[in-house]
Order: sequence, then structure tokens, then C-alpha cells
Amino acid sequence: MSKKIANTLKPETVVFIILALLLPLWPITLPIFGYLAYKSYLKGEQECSGRSLEDVRKAKELLDAGVINQAEFDAIKVRTLYK
Repeated sequence: MSKKIANTLKPETVVFIILALLLPLWPITLPIFGYLAYKSYLKGEQECSGRSLEDVRKAKELLDAGVINQAEFDAIKVRTLYK
């Protein structure tokens, strides 16, 4: 079974969108299935979760080499680890 990636269009997302638009009780079904489609769109793992440690290591090498300063390193670390 393949890993689901967050914030992507998945088959169940498409099904929920179609159900939201086709069922005749729009005031009821549109918000319900719209919400389910949104939740299925967000469901899954972050795509670049394995790369974040490697990005921090590269930034540390740049910091040690003097290419970037400590503030830039901290910004990269926060951006990669806490996104």
C-alpha cells in the first residue's frame, strides 16, 4: 500500500466532491461532503518529512564554513523542522 501524502488530491477526495455536487439536498450535502473532501485532502504524511534533517545538516555545514550566520541557520532550522 502506498503512503498517502498530505495536501494532495486523492481518489476519496474526488468521490466526496462528486457526492457533494450530485446529491439533491444541496443545503445539507454540500457542506457535509465539502468538509469530508477537505479533510481527506489534508489527510496523510508531509511529503518532505525525511528531508528536513538533511536540510538542517547542510545548513550546519554552511554555518561551519562561514557562508551563513547564526541567525540564518536558526531561520532555516525553524523553517525545516516546524513546517
